[in-house]
Amino acid sequence: MANPAADRRGSRIESSTAAESARGVPQETLVRHGLWLALEFPRLALDAVARGGDVSMALAVVDGTGPRGVLVAVDAEAEAQGIARGMTAAAAGAVDSRLRLIERDREAEWAALEGLAGWMGQFSSCVSLAPPRGLLIEIGGSLRLFGGLSALRAKLREGVAALGFDACEGIAPTPLAARLLARADVDEPVTVVAALRMRLATVPLACTDLPGATVAALARMGVRRVADCLRLPRDGLARRFGPELPAYFDRLLGVCRDPRKPYQAPPVFERLLPLPVPVDEREALHFAAHRLLLELGGWLRARAEGVRAVEIHLIHAGGTSTRLAIELVVPTRDPRHLLMLLDERLDRLELPAAVESFGVRAVDLAPLAPRSGDLCMEAGA
Repeated sequence: MANPAADRRGSRIESSTAAESARGVPQETLVRHGLWLALEFPRLALDAVARGGDVSMALAVVDGTGPRGVLVAVDAEAEAQGIARGMTAAAAGAVDSRLRLIERDREAEWAALEGLAGWMGQFSSCVSLAPPRGLLIEIGGSLRLFGGLSALRAKLREGVAALGFDACEGIAPTPLAARLLARADVDEPVTVVAALRMRLATVPLACTDLPGATVAALARMGVRRVADCLRLPRDGLARRFGPELPAYFDRLLGVCRDPRKPYQAPPVFERLLPLPVPVDEREALHFAAHRLLLELGGWLRARAEGVRAVEIHLIHAGGTSTRLAIELVVPTRDPRHLLMLLDERLDRLELPAAVESFGVRAVDLAPLAPRSGDLCMEAGA
């Protein structure tokens, strides 16, 4: 059966191949490409531990203990007061004594990245982790399904924001190029290989995945941007830095393949969201529940399933917990419906203590065929 989306991608690739041949790149060295969207989460350390609450105070994540701990992520309110990444806890406290410091939780960061990857499976079957703070998604085959590139980007942006993450994105025919554009915060997409050299020319080498020692050595030679490196003789780069350096640029520019391992979401949805401050009000719990149920909805759409029962776990200060069960007659993956049912339960609940973490577990899954317009439902629904 013909695939119109693949045919259109093939046309783009063929035109890109012709353009590259005109630039002197041997046609036989080129490979076929899709279209990759990279998401980079500059505040992942903060979002992972703070997105469960709407806190009206300056927040920062600190790596290390005591006054010499280093800030690795700060929120907008802290930034507005002159607090920045790299400051010590003592220096940041001197700027604002009310600053709330949260200890870095690398396990929560990784769990957040995996949760995002599971949610993004509704947009493509090819989602890859790009640690420490990124994701890659091949979107070439999804454009027609979601109404084109602009519509797909808007849906992804809205959904990621609704989940509580700050993200930069980049779009390019190779995964490495997409990552560089995201890290350099270059918003305009590159859709053909022929345009990569020009569009990546001014991107700093500090945005690449090259070893820090290599970037520093190149900087001492006056080579600080992608274009600077591409002007140097390939053989000379290989002799001085090893074959990995020219191989990196081959993958970046699409001269050779750069396969990515698709992320396989776990068969069970079980997520625990830490709250930035303990809460004992329904409105605050609603905020955390909304974000986790949105994540659950995307995970279910990626699997073409619905849920008949959901367990809610409220972890209290001191380690005790409260369990709530939401049971449905008909399976659903609509987060709005699940949130409405949960709110009814929370209205009747008396909390024994403040809640420090909010957990969701999908218990009973069932196949659920897509409804008309299901793929285009609101990302923040």
